[in-house]
Amino acid sequence: MRQLAFGRLPCLLLAGFILSCWSQTGRAAEPERVRFATFDEVEIHGTYFPGDAGNNSPCALLLHALGGSSREEGWDSLAKVFQKKHFAVLLFDFRGHGESTSVTPNFWTVPGNQALRGYKPGKPKDQISYKDFVTQQNWLSLVNDIEAAKRFLDRKNDSKDCNSSNLVVVGAESSAALGSLWIAWAWKHTRVQLTDTFPPVPVNRNQLEGQDIACAVWLSFSPHLAVDKTKMTLHPDSWLTQVRDKVPMCFLYGEQDTKAKTYALHLHDSVLRAKKDKKLKLTVETAIEKTKLSGRELLAKPSLDTEELILTYVSKVIADRGSNPWTERRADRTRLFRVPIESIR
Repeated sequence: MRQLAFGRLPCLLLAGFILSCWSQTGRAAEPERVRFATFDEVEIHGTYFPGDAGNNSPCALLLHALGGSSREEGWDSLAKVFQKKHFAVLLFDFRGHGESTSVTPNFWTVPGNQALRGYKPGKPKDQISYKDFVTQQNWLSLVNDIEAAKRFLDRKNDSKDCNSSNLVVVGAESSAALGSLWIAWAWKHTRVQLTDTFPPVPVNRNQLEGQDIACAVWLSFSPHLAVDKTKMTLHPDSWLTQVRDKVPMCFLYGEQDTKAKTYALHLHDSVLRAKKDKKLKLTVETAIEKTKLSGRELLAKPSLDTEELILTYVSKVIADRGSNPWTERRADRTRLFRVPIESIR
């Protein structure tokens, strides 16, 4: 078993200092149910936990495992722990999961979406389910939901409710693979805004979206899609390699969870080569002692201290990285692109 690469007590003290620098006095606001649209007009539903430090509040984006939902036990408790440390937090249901099932007729005009089981030309459904996903592209298209979630946070940034240029991404099991795909895309994607002229003209801001990502935390990272009758294997090695020196990552897993442990060590030691590269000192793997639980099951268990490990790690990374200053993102004038899955592989 290996622990985080930094001392536990000093880091907890450091975490308290760093996060207190962000804080402003005030009681944590109640979470609110929210919804937003993807580029192909899927209505995504989620829960937003406001930060209490205004535009000094960093952001956390939590990704549930595929086949589940953001309402499953564990996610709400993690969101509240982040919120207590002055983060603004967004939980959401991926398309076809939980409450994110409504689509407009335009959804069916997007290439690949007609591959969903049950599609009938001339009779497009207004509801979708992950149980209808047939192709790997159907599953990979969920990365567009992450992109839409980030723009939701950018809108909150523009209203000075948070600072979306300090973003932590947390994913569990198969959603960790999707999260790494989105991060690889973010480091290739330059924001494009529309001018105030009429008709509006696209203008590049010359800023890569990946610069907003402080770090990622993966709970029992898995490349396997095993949902109902679906059995597919994703290939995140190349996605992670593309951002190995850009985004620090923490791979957490249950000590007795053999599959998760083996895969975490594969990614950490072999793919990212973080064990031997001192430049990647903030990319770590650690076992949570005496448990074979995996993914979100590692959350909301006081005996496991998973939330403490996550916040300790995040605080250390941001102390080392520094926090990006707040800037207006002009989210309402930022074009929402389809993530080109094919070009990231």
